[in-house]
Amino acid sequence: MVKLKEIAMQTGMTVSTVSKVLNHSKEISQETTQLVLETAKMMGYVPKKAASRDTKTIGVVLPEVRSHYYAELMHALSMEIESHGYSMLTMLTKAYSVDVHPYVERMLQYNLDGLVVSCDRTLAESTCRMLVDNQIPALLLTESDMRYPPDSIAIKTELSVRLAVEHLIQLGHRKIGYLGEHNSDVRYQAFCEILKQNNIELNPNFVKRTEMRFEEGGYQVGCELMRERELPTAVVTSYDQIAFGAMRAFRERGIRIPEDMSIVGFDNIVMDEYYPVPLTSVTNPVEQMGITAVKILLDAIHKPTTHVVQNVSLQSRLVIRDSTCPPKETLQIKGEKT
Repeated sequence: MVKLKEIAMQTGMTVSTVSKVLNHSKEISQETTQLVLETAKMMGYVPKKAASRDTKTIGVVLPEVRSHYYAELMHALSMEIESHGYSMLTMLTKAYSVDVHPYVERMLQYNLDGLVVSCDRTLAESTCRMLVDNQIPALLLTESDMRYPPDSIAIKTELSVRLAVEHLIQLGHRKIGYLGEHNSDVRYQAFCEILKQNNIELNPNFVKRTEMRFEEGGYQVGCELMRERELPTAVVTSYDQIAFGAMRAFRERGIRIPEDMSIVGFDNIVMDEYYPVPLTSVTNPVEQMGITAVKILLDAIHKPTTHVVQNVSLQSRLVIRDSTCPPKETLQIKGEKT
């Protein structure tokens, strides 16, 4: 995608002048306007899609909403955006860990007032530069601190995982396993580090990860864990839907939760409270995230000359329910591995 800075360099104009021409400002002379427009066309510049002057639209780029967490986040953003008289234009990526650059590039073809992008820590610097070059107010939702210019809201992975692991340690668990999918491996890495900091050795047989997603993936890794002759007394899962699938696998093999196996999830989705064994889960403040994101973005939209870039960190908390308790003796599975 051709950037304003590239057109400015080609024409010898400032980025501000190029921006004004492409936004049909009457401040620029006809001669300069013609030069910029011809150069932009020659370079393959794609103009933003036309929209009426009174259109107030904020774009939102999210992973697929089959995840309950992102469905709830989408709802929170929608409610807050609409409460301020704006409309929300949503684009879904294929997964949380996918490269968002092409999606952001497509979003920038629309006449947006601002843009919210959910992304992981691998967000390319080029994507941030593209947002800055296009002079659009933008905010990133991520699990790590960003070192680039756009506003951002971070939920720190290490703190979230620490809440889960240290809750189990405080209950007396020392044989702790991990069940998850590879898209959430950032949580697995944090899990390993926190066990190490607490002088707890991780048994590799207690770790099962999969490419499968949601409940199906949880069921798969739960079944794999059940094939081990020795079981952990507790497991941390990469998110709640993985936990639900694993709980079914445990139940089918006569493992009681939490008496035989404690289990902790992430995201604290609505179903956690109503599951047969209510799930202990680390909650990310989705509603507060939506409110804060829109507040910061609107400040950037309404006060472009005085807005100060903000990198906000919101704290997770642990919601303790019935799926965790102090451990029994280490379980031994009779018979050979299958």
